[in-house]
Amino acid sequence: MNRITPLTEAVAWFDVCRRASTLWLCGLLITLPVHSRAADPTASRIGPSFQARFADGRSEPVHFVASSDRQRLVLSNGKALADVERLDRPNRIQDALSPAPLSVVEFANGDRLTGAIIRADEKKLELQRPNGGSLLRLDVGSLAQIELTPGLSTLAGDEDIGTTSNLWRDANHKPLARRVDSALGHLTQLDRAARLSWDQPLSRGQVVVWLSVPAKPQEVLSLSFNFGSNVPRCELELRRAGPGHELLVTTRSASTSAARAPMKLAVPDARFCLRALLHGDQFLVAINSDVVSHGSLSQGLLELNLQRDLGRESSYEFGPTFVQAVVPKPAPLLVTERQHDALRRGSDELLFGRLKSLTPGTAVFEVRRSELSVPVREVPSIHFNDRQRGSEFPWLAGTYCRVRLQGLSLGPERVTIDELTGAITAVTADGIELTQTCGQTCRIEWDMVRQIEPYFTGSSRLLGLGTRHLGNATRHDFTRPNTDGISWKLPLPPDLPAGELSLSLTVADLIPSGPKTLRGTPHLVAVREGFMATKLYINGRFAGLLNERTSAQNSVDDPARLVLPLDRTLLRATGNEIEFRQTSAQANDALFDDCELSNIVLHARQPQ
Repeated sequence: MNRITPLTEAVAWFDVCRRASTLWLCGLLITLPVHSRAADPTASRIGPSFQARFADGRSEPVHFVASSDRQRLVLSNGKALADVERLDRPNRIQDALSPAPLSVVEFANGDRLTGAIIRADEKKLELQRPNGGSLLRLDVGSLAQIELTPGLSTLAGDEDIGTTSNLWRDANHKPLARRVDSALGHLTQLDRAARLSWDQPLSRGQVVVWLSVPAKPQEVLSLSFNFGSNVPRCELELRRAGPGHELLVTTRSASTSAARAPMKLAVPDARFCLRALLHGDQFLVAINSDVVSHGSLSQGLLELNLQRDLGRESSYEFGPTFVQAVVPKPAPLLVTERQHDALRRGSDELLFGRLKSLTPGTAVFEVRRSELSVPVREVPSIHFNDRQRGSEFPWLAGTYCRVRLQGLSLGPERVTIDELTGAITAVTADGIELTQTCGQTCRIEWDMVRQIEPYFTGSSRLLGLGTRHLGNATRHDFTRPNTDGISWKLPLPPDLPAGELSLSLTVADLIPSGPKTLRGTPHLVAVREGFMATKLYINGRFAGLLNERTSAQNSVDDPARLVLPLDRTLLRATGNEIEFRQTSAQANDALFDDCELSNIVLHARQPQ
């Protein structure tokens, strides 16, 4: 039977012949010009494949390719990044594996990044990205707030430096010895057996323990999860499988004492993350991202027991460890004082002052010239004061984009999606380098990039930091519940470059009036007539209507990004300013459209 040669094989054969500079065609030997390897489009590809979406509805797979022009990022189809509507990769939620509880850092321009806070002072914050990602050194001046373990309350954890564990105890209820490793964190010494327990049964939350692969195949590490007297324990046995970093896992279910067939798991290095995830009436146990056991849950998890069957001549260290419970998102507090930082302690107390330092265990806050140490587990969030420093930020050259990252599962029922905006200044085999308009540079691995939405190529400059609540009502669902008035003025920089000018900004809860707005949208007719509208003015002259730039009312959790062209004829030689100004309802002078504006960026498109 004749085999049909796939197209990929035919293309590969043609490529082999081309490289040899000859091709047999219809019995004739044809000599082809030999191209250098740099001309091969596959040889200069960078990073993974994306699906490019175009404004006319077309789509095709593309890669980034090497280019000497850092301001014009080139794709494998010959197009520039700015020529596509967006680049997409498959959307998938990743398990966020971290030796320390994760926090969400929000920048003053509205960007968000998730990571473990290593340390912070008045100038710098070190953020370790999960899953072995980059260690970022962030300027505190570019931050708006920090959500510490969002949606999760840390019941117990390796927090403070000490020579004994505050979590694990031996069979005689004595604390286990431990040490602090600069790279690995708190490491606890396990002799024979250890027990980890907490005050109340845990039914919604997670227990995270970092373990090491046993040194020899005959060595066994046993774990048992105690769910109460009426429920059999869930048990695991871990052994080394082979010469590499592989585990042989044997489990016993919570409903039977019979052992399941062993499974072999590959772990990237000698350390791995063991997690017990509790979802109310169900639980699962995972090693890194592989589920090794699951079952029903009736009373909640009470304790975790760890035991080793190793030779006396060997030592075993494990850790760090933390226990977290799912908690409801705290209601926003009214922040009336914005000249100082604010530390939220508990659910209903705000302290005003200045953040002096932050570690995984303690926040040091200066209040009325006195320093107060607050355990991090009591601090849901830290809010930084308004910093009107837009004039200090330089112009950024490059392709200005919004980069959305893959979703991260922080624990049961908790998923966060990070987002960055700025100019992509480098594309490497490992990931992208993006400089935000607030001046911060971040490196993001390709594995975390889900979508790149380019706006244009040229120069960009941040005009103002922070978020403004326009309107006259109190909105507890807003980032800033208290109103900032019905107008916001910002000066334009004096050094306006050549090229087409535009303004981009993030808006939330703005009444839409765009061409695709549904007819039944409240106040649609009024806004189109100029009432209950949010308008843009340049030097006191009308320059555009924000409402007509969107056709859907986006919430605070999913704001929209608007782009408005700026008319150069409205500019003066010097002393230019823009203003966002609201109008009231036609029949009620006290009724305005409360909305939030942030991340105001001025753009100058690169002349062709």
